[in-house]
Amino acid sequence: MLSRYLISLIIGLGAVGSGGAETTLSVHNAWIREAPPTATALAGYLTIENHGVTPRKLIGAESAEFGSIELHQSIVKNDVASMVPKKSVTIPPAGGKVELRPNGCHLMMLAPTKPLRAGQQVTVTLKFNGNENVTTTMPVRSTGGTAMHHRNHH
Repeated sequence: MLSRYLISLIIGLGAVGSGGAETTLSVHNAWIREAPPTATALAGYLTIENHGVTPRKLIGAESAEFGSIELHQSIVKNDVASMVPKKSVTIPPAGGKVELRPNGCHLMMLAPTKPLRAGQQVTVTLKFNGNENVTTTMPVRSTGGTAMHHRNHH
């Protein structure tokens, strides 16, 4: 158990949150789904890994490129797909991971300040419990198909 703690501590020393504090969280495979230029909402996806010894909660996000960012969960009930807001997403400790992915939990990025095209980069600050922020860069990617996932979102 002690060795797992030391490994978590060493890994955590390599990552720094935007507040300058050491963090045990890392972000991987972050991206935003490209949408039509008139879209009022885009979806963001990423994997968060917790190298620490206590569970962490993602409680929000922000970016200068969007009016607001919410956490949403896609659900299908009685063959009808919809999205419900979430207050937080828990990342388990000791190497636990949470994947925000299409048709699952994701970032709902509302009111873009300008159209975003594939190849562009967006800086997003993820907010965690304990007043910790982690800033990441999310490339905009085309999925090659229609973006039905958010077509009727209001």
